[in-house]
Amino acid sequence: MFFVIQKEDRFNFDEVQFAIIESVLKNFKNVHRYAVMKESDFYKENDSFMGTNMPLKSAEEFPEEYTKAIAIGEISFVEKFLKVFHNIEHENAIEIPPC
Repeated sequence: MFFVIQKEDRFNFDEVQFAIIESVLKNFKNVHRYAVMKESDFYKENDSFMGTNMPLKSAEEFPEEYTKAIAIGEISFVEKFLKVFHNIEHENAIEIPPC
């Protein structure tokens, strides 16, 4: 199975969460593979401001295996992944605990 894990320079997707997920996937490297991406990697123009009007890349600009990947990260990261690779506009996040 192929996974795409979010890793940002900022603190939103916690470094501890990333380390745990990466550790699990490394322990099962004979079965699973993964790639690391930033949310800005989905945009045509790599800018520090990721506004809603910036154009997203198309799925053809990524390796074909990404179309079958499982995205792991913040909701906004997963939403952009689903938009680029599966043309899904909005994720219905149903298992988020109340603040």
